Amino acid sequence: MGLLLAALPHQGFSLLKEGRYRQAIEAFREELEAQPGHPPLEIGLARAYANTGRCGMALPLFHRHRSSPGWIAVAARETGTCHAKRGELSEAIYMLEEAWLMAPARADLWHDLHWMALEVGDSELLERSRAQVEDSAMAAAQEAFYVGDHDAFFLAIGEVQSQDTTVRADALEARVWLQLDDPQQAVRVLLPDESNVDRALRPSITPWLVEARRRSGDPERALTLASLRRHGPEVSLIMEAAVLRVRADLGEEVTAEALELYAAHPVNAQVVATAWYVTREHRFAERFELVQASPEERLDVLVPIGQR
Repeated sequence: MGLLLAALPHQGFSLLKEGRYRQAIEAFREELEAQPGHPPLEIGLARAYANTGRCGMALPLFHRHRSSPGWIAVAARETGTCHAKRGELSEAIYMLEEAWLMAPARADLWHDLHWMALEVGDSELLERSRAQVEDSAMAAAQEAFYVGDHDAFFLAIGEVQSQDTTVRADALEARVWLQLDDPQQAVRVLLPDESNVDRALRPSITPWLVEARRRSGDPERALTLASLRRHGPEVSLIMEAAVLRVRADLGEEVTAEALELYAAHPVNAQVVATAWYVTREHRFAERFELVQASPEERLDVLVPIGQR
């Protein structure tokens, strides 16, 4: 949170800073009734929406202030972050680069760009972003994850968590344990997030929390968590793919939905993995090898331990 936002005497900002996003939404709405169109309040409301997964409601507010004096870089950055949460990484990169042009000293922009460059395999962007974040433990953890170097990953993520436990660090560590076919350890990593509703509903956490529970053999709990996240807010592609796997484990026929999702998003690794999971067709396994984010990701570990 920027210093300017943190200093404003509004209840909405206090709630936003504490991570109480649903209460923040209500507070911002009330404050905007008294100050309609006020840029800081609208951006605060948009941030609260985004942190509960409602990027469809956040994006128009962010876009409105991409030309507001003093808020251009903030609005562009938050717009990019929203696109990233929805799995729209090309749009996210475009907006974050726009934000960087407006505020080149913002180190957090390079961290976001570095992560997205790894996710989409953009070597040119990766080279530029790596030079800006080379001393960052989080960046080192991200790179180790995407190249499949687990020893380097745990060394770096340990440093990150010794400084400050972040939602992104938890999600990334859980993904590594899932790669290592230890979903119970992934659950343990995410338990503090699961017990905190506002953290559990963060778009970067929920799909991996759902997946860890599913692979551990608890699809009912996974579906409960997914239902909390899917109530009202829009869902990301990763979440949608994870929920289809849960429903398949519960005996539902989801093949048509999985194939429809794949037809719309054939380059999303989690969508491709779901198409393979519900059909077990070799063409999806071949496709997964082309689009997987990390060389250590495997399809066989998608099958819950108790079903092997």
